[in-house]
Amino acid sequence: MFDNNNRSDNKIADQLTGQVKTCSFSQGMNWLKLGFNLFKLNPLQWMLSTLSVLLLSLALMAIPVVGSIIASILWAGFYVIARNLDRGDKFNPMDIIQTVKTSGLKLAGLTLINLVVMSVCFAIMLGDFPINDPEQLKQLSDTEILKLAEQFVLAMFIYLIPAAAFVFSPILLALQPQVSLINTIIQSFRACLLNVLAMLGFGLAMIGLAFPALVLITLNLTLLVPLYFMLLVPITMCALYCAYKDIYCQVNEDPNSSDNDINSSNDSNNSDVMQA
Repeated sequence: MFDNNNRSDNKIADQLTGQVKTCSFSQGMNWLKLGFNLFKLNPLQWMLSTLSVLLLSLALMAIPVVGSIIASILWAGFYVIARNLDRGDKFNPMDIIQTVKTSGLKLAGLTLINLVVMSVCFAIMLGDFPINDPEQLKQLSDTEILKLAEQFVLAMFIYLIPAAAFVFSPILLALQPQVSLINTIIQSFRACLLNVLAMLGFGLAMIGLAFPALVLITLNLTLLVPLYFMLLVPITMCALYCAYKDIYCQVNEDPNSSDNDINSSNDSNNSDVMQA
C-alpha cells in the first residue's frame, strides 16, 4: 500500500452499489483532479503504455472494423490499471490485456454497436456528399465545403446523444465483466442523463486540459502535440475511472486517510437500482 497522498481519494472502489448516483457540477470537475492523482503515481509508465497502445491502434487501422474492435478492447484495459493502482497495486502493463480474457467478446460487441450508431448519425447528415470519394471532394465549391462542415458539426452533436451509452459501458465491462452488455449500455446512458451537470463540469475541465494542445499548434510546435496527447489520454481515462467509482461503486473508507483528502462521493444522491 502507498500513503494517503498517493490515493486518488480516501475511498477504495469495492463493488457496484446496485444504484446510479447523481453527482454535482463540482464533482464532475474534480474527477480530472482525481484522475491526475492516479496518473502521477507512475507517469512514465502511463505514457509509455499509451504510446505502445496508440502505435498498435494505428497499425490495426489497416484492418477495417476488426482493427477498431481490437484497439477498443486494449484501451479498455487502462481502466483495469487505474483500478489496480487505486487499490494500491503496482503498475503492470500486462493488465491491459486482462480485458481480452474477461470481457473481450462483450467489448467487441459494444464497439460494433457504437460504430453502427456513429455511422448512421453521420450517414443521415452527410449522405448527400461524396465523403468516400476524395476526387469529388476536391471539386466541391467553397459554398459546398462550408455546407459539408456545417453538416459534419451537426452530425457530431446528434451523435452526442447516443454516445452517452458508450461513456461508462467500456469501464463497466472492463471492471465488472459479469454485467451484461445491454445493461452496461442502458446504465451508461442513465448515468449520463442523471449526471448532466457533473458531465458538463467534466467536459469543461477537459476543454481546459486540451487548450495547451491548441497553443502548441498555434506556436507551430506541432511535434510536441503527440507528447501532450500521451499525457492527456491516460489522465482522461483515470478521470473516467474516478467518475465510474463515484457514480456506480460502493466504497470502503480507508481508516488511515486524512480528513483533508478528497471525499468526492459524499454529496451523491441515490437513483434507481441497477440490475447487474
